[in-house]
Amino acid sequence: MKITLLFFGVTADLIGKTVLVMALENTMTVGALKLVLKEKY
Repeated sequence: MKITLLFFGVTADLIGKTVLVMALENTMTVGALKLVLKEKY
Protein backbone atom coordinates (compact mmCIF):
# COMPACT_ATOMS: atom_id res chain seq x y z
CA MET A 1 0.00 0.00 0.00
CA LYS A 2 2.72 2.48 0.99
CA ILE A 3 4.68 1.87 -2.21
CA THR A 4 1.57 2.58 -4.30
CA LEU A 5 0.88 5.81 -2.40
CA LEU A 6 4.52 6.87 -2.80
CA PHE A 7 4.37 6.11 -6.53
CA PHE A 8 1.21 8.18 -6.96
CA GLY A 9 2.73 11.01 -4.93
CA VAL A 10 5.88 11.11 -7.07
CA THR A 11 3.85 10.85 -10.29
CA ALA A 12 1.55 13.70 -9.24
CA ASP A 13 4.59 15.78 -8.27
CA LEU A 14 6.24 15.17 -11.65
CA ILE A 15 3.03 15.99 -13.54
CA GLY A 16 2.62 19.16 -11.49
CA LYS A 17 6.18 20.28 -12.20
CA THR A 18 5.84 19.48 -15.91
CA VAL A 19 2.62 21.50 -16.17
CA LEU A 20 4.28 24.37 -14.30
CA VAL A 21 7.33 24.33 -16.59
CA MET A 22 5.12 24.15 -19.70
CA ALA A 23 3.03 27.08 -18.47
CA LEU A 24 6.17 29.12 -17.80
CA GLU A 25 7.62 28.29 -21.22
CA ASN A 26 4.34 29.20 -22.92
CA THR A 27 4.23 32.52 -21.07
CA MET A 28 7.83 33.26 -22.07
CA THR A 29 7.12 32.30 -25.69
CA VAL A 30 4.07 34.57 -25.83
CA GLY A 31 6.11 37.39 -24.29
CA ALA A 32 8.89 36.89 -26.84
CA LEU A 33 6.39 36.84 -29.73
CA LYS A 34 4.81 40.08 -28.51
CA LEU A 35 8.24 41.74 -28.37
CA VAL A 36 9.05 40.58 -31.91
CA LEU A 37 5.68 41.80 -33.20
CA LYS A 38 6.15 45.18 -31.49
CA GLU A 39 9.54 45.63 -33.16
CA LYS A 40 8.29 44.60 -36.62
CA TYR A 41 5.01 46.53 -36.67
